[in-house]
Amino acid sequence: MKKLFLLLTTISILFISCKSNSQDQQVLTANTVEISSKKNVINNVSVADFTKALELPDATLVDVRTLKEYNQGHIEGAIHIDWYKRSFKNNVLNISKEKPILIYCRSGNRTSKTSGVLKSLGFKEIYNLQRGINQWITSKAPLTLEDSQKNKIFQELIASNTKKVQPEIANSGKIYNVKALDFGKVIKLKNVTIVDVRTPQEFISGHIDGSVNIDWYKRNFKENIQRLAKDKPIAIYCRSGNRTSKAASVLHSMGFKEVINLAYGINDWNRNKLPLEK
Repeated sequence: MKKLFLLLTTISILFISCKSNSQDQQVLTANTVEISSKKNVINNVSVADFTKALELPDATLVDVRTLKEYNQGHIEGAIHIDWYKRSFKNNVLNISKEKPILIYCRSGNRTSKTSGVLKSLGFKEIYNLQRGINQWITSKAPLTLEDSQKNKIFQELIASNTKKVQPEIANSGKIYNVKALDFGKVIKLKNVTIVDVRTPQEFISGHIDGSVNIDWYKRNFKENIQRLAKDKPIAIYCRSGNRTSKAASVLHSMGFKEVINLAYGINDWNRNKLPLEK
């Protein structure tokens, strides 16, 4: 039990659900921005103005695309922070809020959301490359495949900080919502019961090795789950996390001591290319 607790206290769960509010932003359009000490604004700029912004003192350039996209070619000097990662918000906080931050993605869609998140976090000077790396390439601006020393140092920093972060427990009591990789570690521990709460048809199509199937939709769900040991950790999963978010509360109310829920379900398990049994 102690081993499970120690593992869970190393898991960082950060769910980001932020949306840009255009009415709350002072947006400067491309080709009209003056590259100076603009404060508390989001600057949507052209390639030419983005290039000028790169010359600002202490500016940080951030590529928010996936690692695969970054490795295929990025702007020289960029550090990489994947917008799609749940740890994005935590990782970007390793950058000074008081200094200019320049962001770009593939087409501008991700950074339009990113800029709103950055402003909400307190970043003072944000420059967003309009139409992203696509426009950069169209303008025949240079890209590089070489990973900079700056990015290597930054990746080591966020990896180190991740280990220090305590988990966020979603509900009172011992209900833990964990991501796929951490769920994979938990189920390898001894005395953990793994339960697939999907339908039998879903279970047959592919399930996590060692799991038993107890269908959440069945009227006898409580009766069947009641047969399991309540003093041992129970790890549950469904397709997307919707059913287990409800099942976890039921299990807690029934007296199960430790409930570990796979956040975003088997979908997240598959996204991480983890194995399934049939």
